[in-house]
Amino acid sequence: MLKGTFASISAAALAAICFVGSYAMSDDKAKQPTDPAAGGGMDPAMMDRWIKYATPGDHHKNLAPMVGHFKYVNKFRMNPQAPWMESDGECHSEMALGGRYLLSQVQGPMMGENFEGMGCLGYDNNSGKHFMGWIDNMGTGMMKAEGTCSDNCKVITFEGRQDDPMTGKADQPYKIQYVIKDDDNYEMHFWAPAESGEMFENMTITFARVK
Repeated sequence: MLKGTFASISAAALAAICFVGSYAMSDDKAKQPTDPAAGGGMDPAMMDRWIKYATPGDHHKNLAPMVGHFKYVNKFRMNPQAPWMESDGECHSEMALGGRYLLSQVQGPMMGENFEGMGCLGYDNNSGKHFMGWIDNMGTGMMKAEGTCSDNCKVITFEGRQDDPMTGKADQPYKIQYVIKDDDNYEMHFWAPAESGEMFENMTITFARVK
């Protein structure tokens, strides 16, 4: 059953891709109705929904201020009473796959080690939510979260949960917030649970564009 379902989804995706390609090449052909019974492909209404799902919009364009080469300063602490530690590094980000996703690569020293990481930001037209993913050389897992934006999408707030490898506690909450200050500066703020269970800000990163 699973194999059949996957095959159906794959066929639908391929049909949609072919339809989008023909739509871009010829408006006249795209306006012609498709008869599914005649083997012409998807129902036109399904095609229209797929196109809306696949087309980048304002939420994707709003990520543009974070595109480019930035230097960053990272302040972090292990608990609310601990002093802030500081490191710096560089971040390069670009829009990928036709302006649908913001891909970032980060590199710099952290606690005496060379830190490298990769991130992805996007907006899902179907769910109406922003999403993020993060991997780095300080672990073997992936951080994933969903969120929403505010203040004309200058602020994007994500919330997620993950198992804490240091404490062994499972399903721990965290929050990440992107704040776009202007076309050349943005910030990231991180919150995690303290030993008491209360959330505290454990990391702040400021990014400044390299000109």
